[in-house]
Amino acid sequence: MSHEHCVTGAIHSGNPVGSESVIEGRPTYITGSDKTTAVLYLTDVFGHKLTNHQLLADTFAKELSATVYVPDFLDDSVFPLDEEERKKIDFGKFAAFNAKDKRFPQILAVAEHLKSKYQRVLAIGYCWGAWGCMMLAAKQGLVTAVSINHPSALAIPEDLENCTVPCLIVAPYTDPQFPQETRIIAEEIFDRKAKEQKVFSKIAVYPGFVHGFAARGDTGDEFTNGAIEDAKNESVVFFRRFLK
Repeated sequence: MSHEHCVTGAIHSGNPVGSESVIEGRPTYITGSDKTTAVLYLTDVFGHKLTNHQLLADTFAKELSATVYVPDFLDDSVFPLDEEERKKIDFGKFAAFNAKDKRFPQILAVAEHLKSKYQRVLAIGYCWGAWGCMMLAAKQGLVTAVSINHPSALAIPEDLENCTVPCLIVAPYTDPQFPQETRIIAEEIFDRKAKEQKVFSKIAVYPGFVHGFAARGDTGDEFTNGAIEDAKNESVVFFRRFLK
């Protein structure tokens, strides 16, 4: 996860409309008021207070008629917004501090809390947050569907093989974290699951874009903003299929 696109990107403008609470001991941005469907939103390394994530959560809450939860699973390891400060980031230290065996029990606790209160729980993850979505998807009956956007830190092929629910992957064409050879593996696994288990999954590939675009692309650029909007729509349309 240590390539340049994990630590670059634009900050989006807007005013988030949600509120902050604590869920299973984790500070959490919450937006929406639906009592039936919850969306667990797992962020990238910039964390749950990044305006981009909160604005996306607001959009998902509105367009899915859901309540969206964006917890903090990074504590004080959240990447700084200041460019000079980001140059000092120790990726090894970050990875060790946020190891899967430390963070997944926290992610699972929040997901199980939501499952106890909602009829359906959907999970969406960006970059670092993608692996958590896939590990939740391996738990039979916990989440209804998952969407992972420019995923990193996946265990391939295990995470895909173990997935028990429909999965959408939003992938830029150029992404060292999810390169073409990995996409081909995912396609083969999804194809087999569709044929043998009738599990509906999809990979949406975006030529011309790189890792991080769906959450941190420049909305001031018309071409990029169109791709950001389209990536968001992919998740909305995908999730709506399972809300009927």
